[in-house]
Amino acid sequence: MLRILNIIVDEKFIDNVIECHDIFSEKVYHDYVIVGQKNEAFKYIKRFVNRVHQISNSEFSCYLKNNKFDAVFLHSFFIIDPKLIINIPKQIKVFWFSWGYDLYSYLPKPFININLLGPETEIIKKKTEQTIVWSKKLKSFIKDITFYNNYKNRCYYKAVSRIDYFSGVLDFEYSLMKKVPEFRAEKVTYTYNSIPVMNFADSGSHWKGRDITKNNILIGNSADYSNNHLDILKYFKNIDIGYSVIYLPLSYSGELEYVDYVKSKYSERFGRNFVSMDTFIPYSEYTEIISSCSVAIFAHERQQAIGNICAAFRNGSKVFLSETNDVYKYYKDLGMTVFSLQHDFNQEELNTPLADELVEKNIQILNVRASRNTYIKDMNYIFDCINKK
Repeated sequence: MLRILNIIVDEKFIDNVIECHDIFSEKVYHDYVIVGQKNEAFKYIKRFVNRVHQISNSEFSCYLKNNKFDAVFLHSFFIIDPKLIINIPKQIKVFWFSWGYDLYSYLPKPFININLLGPETEIIKKKTEQTIVWSKKLKSFIKDITFYNNYKNRCYYKAVSRIDYFSGVLDFEYSLMKKVPEFRAEKVTYTYNSIPVMNFADSGSHWKGRDITKNNILIGNSADYSNNHLDILKYFKNIDIGYSVIYLPLSYSGELEYVDYVKSKYSERFGRNFVSMDTFIPYSEYTEIISSCSVAIFAHERQQAIGNICAAFRNGSKVFLSETNDVYKYYKDLGMTVFSLQHDFNQEELNTPLADELVEKNIQILNVRASRNTYIKDMNYIFDCINKK
């Protein structure tokens, strides 16, 4: 039986990860650890709390050796000290399953360096940083001289060379990482799936239409600057949203000062038609809100919010993306109907639902990728990679 150590963090979809891995429980043993903390209560992991261990950095090497693991799955890259990655014994295969932020941000020199912020967001980010209280500034300064120093930066780039296999959220990210000189990993495909999504994909059910009386609008997926909330507002300059409600998920990530500013600007523009989603809510409630939205807008400039985007596609929403984001081109190349925020967003498109046949086509394309058979095939390929000498 293969033995795999999953290095994770307390995140919303870890319960789904564990449940999907259990499909292979007869031939693969999965262990789950959070490295660098001990005895902390979980915020997001709910169903499988008893299967997640917390260990310190100093305990990691012994834990790895004593449990005789065949492979390590890194669920994101910056969740463990890079020196620990570098020192993983060569006979253990190391897999990096990227989340996005670990490619495009976090380091002073990201692995993939692109401009993530629109001009309006860039301005308010600078203003917000000037108003942050001194205690936060001091903490940021300490972080800069310890975490982001050149030595640490070099360690992370060196740690990249220890990765044997890599999966981006979307296929094109492997090609982008190939440009990093230290990167030598082979490509695999790992999907953060869930049993309900697999069941939906495998059901063979067809689009049944959506409630046309609910024409709300979802904007972004978090409170992070990269959502470019303020740059989105300019596209509503000559738009009448009628009785529609604007939903902004703001419970995740982001500076409090930025969140307050965004809320004030959206309240100023939309009044009672604006709802700020400030607290984390159960997934069932979140999907119910998405199901009320005929339009979903994501103005990111990198791969981000894929789960939310796919949920919007399955809901039959018109999805507007920044056309300068590679994700826009990715979905267009798949043959899906997706709209350019820069050129397609207007009153007519806002008022016209996506045709049923186009919704159905979008869903069927997504279902091929999200099916149980595809997930099993991809995971079995990963297991074969582990077994390779």
